[in-house]
Amino acid sequence: MEKKLESGGIGLKIPCHKAILAMKLTCFLMCCLLFNVQAAVKAQGQTVSLKLEQVSVAEAIRQLKEQTQLDFFFSNKQVDVDRKVSLDLQDIRLDEALKMLLGESYSYEFLDDIVVIKPVEVKNPEMGVPQEKVTVKGVVRDEAGNPLPGVAILLKGKTLGTATDSEGKYTLTLPEGNYTLVFSMLGMKVREEVVGNRTEINVVMQEDATEMDEVVVTGMFTRKANTYTGAVRTIKGEELRTLGNGNVLNSLKNIDPSFMMVENLAAGSDPNALPEFQMRGQTGFTEVTSEYRENPNQPLFILNGFEATLTKILDLDMNLVESVTLLKDATAKAIYGAKAANGVVVIETKRPEKGQIKVTYTGSVDIEAPDLSSYDLCNAVEKLEAERLAGYYSSESVVGDLQAEQVYSRMLREVLGGVDTYWLDKPLRVGVGHKHSLYLEGGDDYMLYGVNLSYNNVAGVMKGSGRKTLSGEITLSYRYKNLLFRNQLMIDDNKSNDSPYGDFSLYAQLNPYNRLYDDDGKMNEWWTHLVTEYNYLNNGQINTRFEEKYTTLTENFYIEYQALDNLRFTARLGVTKTDTDSEDYKPAEHTDFINYSGDQYALRGTYAVQS
Repeated sequence: MEKKLESGGIGLKIPCHKAILAMKLTCFLMCCLLFNVQAAVKAQGQTVSLKLEQVSVAEAIRQLKEQTQLDFFFSNKQVDVDRKVSLDLQDIRLDEALKMLLGESYSYEFLDDIVVIKPVEVKNPEMGVPQEKVTVKGVVRDEAGNPLPGVAILLKGKTLGTATDSEGKYTLTLPEGNYTLVFSMLGMKVREEVVGNRTEINVVMQEDATEMDEVVVTGMFTRKANTYTGAVRTIKGEELRTLGNGNVLNSLKNIDPSFMMVENLAAGSDPNALPEFQMRGQTGFTEVTSEYRENPNQPLFILNGFEATLTKILDLDMNLVESVTLLKDATAKAIYGAKAANGVVVIETKRPEKGQIKVTYTGSVDIEAPDLSSYDLCNAVEKLEAERLAGYYSSESVVGDLQAEQVYSRMLREVLGGVDTYWLDKPLRVGVGHKHSLYLEGGDDYMLYGVNLSYNNVAGVMKGSGRKTLSGEITLSYRYKNLLFRNQLMIDDNKSNDSPYGDFSLYAQLNPYNRLYDDDGKMNEWWTHLVTEYNYLNNGQINTRFEEKYTTLTENFYIEYQALDNLRFTARLGVTKTDTDSEDYKPAEHTDFINYSGDQYALRGTYAVQS
């Protein structure tokens, strides 16, 4: 006996006993499935409580197993069971607890009394699985806000990529997913950006310090080193600061032997004396301009594309220096003309970085200590004996010889009594100075700002000598399409004092057998032996003053227009104004007027003011 089943116009003939068996098997499978579903719902509906503090995932699963009596199945190679977690859960469903414990990187499945944990499968777009496309675009710039053409942009781990155009713009279509873009360019640090849900990614790339030597900054333009034919050396600011915190030029002379500082022994360690620097030897013999009146061999100094004085460079805050480039040969004359005949020192300061406001403070304490170890002068006994052997205490006349012998005897008693004055250290001190620098920067892709405030207090080793400089600087940079505007305003206020004790060489001429103080404890003003000697230390006790002040205002404006890919127009305008005041005062008691007599006696003392 057979029954015919009609289904959608298709006839099927099934034996009756087989049909009954198939129906029984179907009912059995449906019952098993229903039982498994009910078991799974019951399992995941259990409530658990966990209070964990930095324990491993394996320990957390062990506690869940004890509370639920369920088995957990997973592979240690696929699940990071050593990851530390912290949870505080009270009477929460098991499935919710697993979500909090495992995160989005893993999934779980309930099979009867077993919980299977496995990583979330990420579909590979190269396996032919259709995915939605996402278009990412943006602009790549340098730290100054200039667009960077030719930047390579690749999908990390893949061959898919593109490059920026002449305006630094790019567009890249990616499969939907959480990918990473890699931005790379010669001379720049590699930058990685996670795409996520973003469709616009703007990137600012930083210069790579290890490749800084590949670029030459001439103050007029920036060019790759392999395309520049002149003799050049570029030094990063970090390298300068490793050699000290004095000033830029002192560190520079210790790095490059072609940049020489001519020692001025007469000036010694006077903080207000301008040193002499040479890059191409002594090539000048006459006065060229008033600016180079004292040193016609001085190189040309360029600060951020504008000519600067030696004083400005010496007072420059080293923490602001980004790089220094030395243009050493005649090729620099093609850029700056005859002024570059002695070489060019091009200094670039740091430019503001994009981002939220960033505050940087730098401070230091500087100690200026005198070194007298190279001096080997006679002590009192040696000096008196040397004068006697030289015939200083003898005379051709009997009366003169007797007077000289009396002076010698008196001086000998002083020396034997312990008089031995070391005059070299009397006008000296250990100078303790300090520096402070505060820098604020920030901005976005279009507007950058930087504000610097610095104070430098230099204490010289000669008593009363010093130099104090207060500087402020505001830098603004704005980009509009193909135009870049940059403005830099700098103000320097300086006050310098020379020592009222005079030249240090004067104290090397004083005799060690002269007493500094008399029997009453008063400082001696002079000593009379065969001749009269004067105590120059008194000049520092009578309100002698050598003071100079100056205030310099510098306004530099820079505009750049990118007309074409290989055509750029640049214009610069700089204005500098300096106000100088000086005051020199020597009282009538100064040793310069000690020999004034007669009609000159009323002319003692000088006072000069310049403003």
